[in-house]
Amino acid sequence: MVSRGKTVILLISVLLFTSLSPLAPLSLESTDKTDTSARATTTWAGTMTLTSDYTVAAGDTLVIDAGATISFADNVRLYVEGELDVDGTSTSPATITRSSNAIAHEGIQFNATSRGRGSVINHLNIQHAEWGITIYNSNPTLNDVRIENPDYVGIDMFDNANPTIQRLSVQDGGQDVASSSTNNRYGIGLSIGASSNPLVLGASFDNLTTRAVNMWGDSSGFLRDLEISNISAIGNSGWLSAGIWVEDSVALFDNVTIDRSDNGIWVQHISETVSTRPTFWDTTVTNSMYRGVYVEQFNRSNFNAPLNAIFDNLEVRDSGQIGAKTPGLCYQAIGVNTSGIDLRNSRAIDNNCNGFKGYMIDSATII
Repeated sequence: MVSRGKTVILLISVLLFTSLSPLAPLSLESTDKTDTSARATTTWAGTMTLTSDYTVAAGDTLVIDAGATISFADNVRLYVEGELDVDGTSTSPATITRSSNAIAHEGIQFNATSRGRGSVINHLNIQHAEWGITIYNSNPTLNDVRIENPDYVGIDMFDNANPTIQRLSVQDGGQDVASSSTNNRYGIGLSIGASSNPLVLGASFDNLTTRAVNMWGDSSGFLRDLEISNISAIGNSGWLSAGIWVEDSVALFDNVTIDRSDNGIWVQHISETVSTRPTFWDTTVTNSMYRGVYVEQFNRSNFNAPLNAIFDNLEVRDSGQIGAKTPGLCYQAIGVNTSGIDLRNSRAIDNNCNGFKGYMIDSATII
């Protein structure tokens, strides 16, 4: 009896030792694999209507096929916390538009949990949106996106967003709301704010009411091959209209053309705690109504004028001339106010106003 009891105790001890052995973590690995395989991939194809907001959960993937037309009801938005892939082609783009009887939808929003998940949008047309694509602290790749008449902002960036954007087109922004909106952020093509840092390789903006490019809030980035035309306010409300607006930010612009805008480029330094110093290479500004290029410091009583903009190979031509929206209203082709500018290899030609006008400038200005 004693011997049998010892045998039973020994068997129980072996079982307990086995249950506590290092083999136990294998079950955790198995669970992890099960979770991974359970991640959902959803495909939208053909013609679909979205009647309420849709969220791509973290870990999930939504694929929109080439040629698909997705109609959003009023105020509906697609939220991306996982991965979004749009597989449009040049001959068969995907389209997001409003549903029948709707006025406007709210486009696509990438949230911070989508960062690093590999979202790629190829050949997508967005129509009848209040906001086209909004990005919070994420880094999707956007190729060949065309946004038609966004009410407020075509692509809107916040909180360290750093997307890669190639061959963007924004047409007719703000036209439907400019005369009635209580929100001044309307008619903007590309807004880069709150420490965002995009890479933009090719973009065109035409017939927007406020700004093609709007930079603010200690942001940066590299923007190359921009074509901007017809950026002009409707009525007297809203923000100042300009082809490119840079405020409290540092960025590099390369190969930029701006034609027939109220103001071509406006650089404004406001905050004393951040830098404002965009650099423009190979830039041409033509047919501006008021100003071709203007660089200013908001605090006019700060006589220590910092260097706030650098231009190399700038040409400002025909400001206030017959090609402007309204001829004869030009203030200056290039203006500087309580600020500094480094202006090299540059020209002001055939403008119907001062070629260069400076006020309260010092040795920070290099011409």
